[in-house]
Amino acid sequence: MNENKYLTNATHAVLLILGVLALMIVGQKLFIPLTWAFLFSFVLHPFCRFLEKHRFGRTTASLTAVLVFCFVSGFILIYLIYEAVRILENEPVLYSKMKEQITALLAKFQEATGVALYDPQAESNSSSEPLMKALPWVAKQVSSIGENLVTVLLVPIYLFFMLTFRGTIKRFVRHRFEQEHLDFLSLLLKNSRNAVQSYLNGTLVLTALVALVTFIILLSLGIRHAFFFSVFYAILSLIPYIGHLIAFIIIIVFAWVTKDSGLSVILVAVALYVVNVSQENFLRPKLIGNKMEMNSMVVFSAVVVGGMIWGLSGMVLFIPLLGVLKAITVSHGSLKSYTTLFEP
Repeated sequence: MNENKYLTNATHAVLLILGVLALMIVGQKLFIPLTWAFLFSFVLHPFCRFLEKHRFGRTTASLTAVLVFCFVSGFILIYLIYEAVRILENEPVLYSKMKEQITALLAKFQEATGVALYDPQAESNSSSEPLMKALPWVAKQVSSIGENLVTVLLVPIYLFFMLTFRGTIKRFVRHRFEQEHLDFLSLLLKNSRNAVQSYLNGTLVLTALVALVTFIILLSLGIRHAFFFSVFYAILSLIPYIGHLIAFIIIIVFAWVTKDSGLSVILVAVALYVVNVSQENFLRPKLIGNKMEMNSMVVFSAVVVGGMIWGLSGMVLFIPLLGVLKAITVSHGSLKSYTTLFEP
């Protein structure tokens, strides 16, 4: 009898997990901007409370907070795009120098091993139709602009509604559920809020520290556009284990094709590697991981699953969602045994 009950509960749990994942995949165009807005609402909530204490109405305070958020995030986005375009305009020989460096390396490899990895004749033949090869990629990017624009526009709209009607859910829960369920839901909301707030506070501090240290390193080693690359590196570091690797490769390639000294490239690589090790093994666990009480394997799994389901947004959003999931296991008596899976 107990075995049948256990199998039934396990089957229900598996079906529930599969149903939630299927819902996330099918409704990602709705849930991605909704989750971003949910996350940013924690950041703007103290600002709204501050405005309301200074005689701002809730609607006015929420609208002011959203406008400030749009201005700051829009400024950062425009700056990154402007700097990226300026780098490409001021560095017109980047592609040719990169091609020369790669060709020279492949030639040395062929000379040392006798294995040919590069055929100049094939390259010259294939380069006659670069536009035709680029058309499918350009078409794909253009087709995704509208979809991404809708997502970006929905975030501040949802954010405004969440800040304005943030007391509605509390009132609904209070009127809908009995006292026994109210205690569980109150504990769940408290644990979820603490987990998400800890993640956001740690992430903001970590991002600022990484940007500052990276800027000092790149500036001291004479890398052009040091401020842009430091901000770029810090933003990509929001994706644990994967983002900093992508930024690391891009910065090293840029230093490789713009610096004449190989020693400078090695120094940049070593310095950024030290930053990566310090960030992942010391700063991130102290500022984020320990506050959310989750081990590295669980965080990495959340990044991978989030990337498979929601793409780049999922790599960032699934970490605070994982904190909410842990809050559910902590708040519900029958699920507390699963909390062990999250322990560092």
